[in-house]
Amino acid sequence: MLTLSWPVDYWDRLGWEDTFGKKYHSMRQKAYNKRFQRAGVFTPQMVFDGRLQAVGSKDGEVQKCIIDARAIERPHLTPDIKVNGDTVEFSLEDYADLTMVAVRVVWYLADVDVKIGDGENQGRSLHYTNVVLDTEILEDWDGKAKSFVVDMRKARAMGADHVAVLLQDEYGHGPMVGAAMTTLK
Repeated sequence: MLTLSWPVDYWDRLGWEDTFGKKYHSMRQKAYNKRFQRAGVFTPQMVFDGRLQAVGSKDGEVQKCIIDARAIERPHLTPDIKVNGDTVEFSLEDYADLTMVAVRVVWYLADVDVKIGDGENQGRSLHYTNVVLDTEILEDWDGKAKSFVVDMRKARAMGADHVAVLLQDEYGHGPMVGAAMTTLK
């Protein structure tokens, strides 16, 4: 299981701009909510396996989603991933049952504390775990064996210390069908 934090930017208007909040993360959350047929966004929201969602502060909802997500039958694809100099290389084995899967690379920072400078939480620290710094969909994968080489110099420059490859059915906000991660050396 891989948990990623995608901080949103729509709370920035309250006096402190989230260090890691990004407009894209807010748009991603809106796309999930459209998929879940929810009228609006909220925090903290947790999305499990691209199929289920819960209010992150409600332990019972979160635990139920974890149990339900683990019970879903799906392909368990694990890309082979390795760091080689200034690149990350990963490969996908042939999996004929898939027709269109978004291949997404995610650069993230495992642990970081940020001092809050303004707003109602001024003077406090916020701890982030597996916070997404950058992401991009590389292409739609048709299930045929394929290899990728991705330059990671930009990711290193922004401070990323990990990379993940996410495979999502039904484009970029659908069910997860596979994932892998590794530490950047």
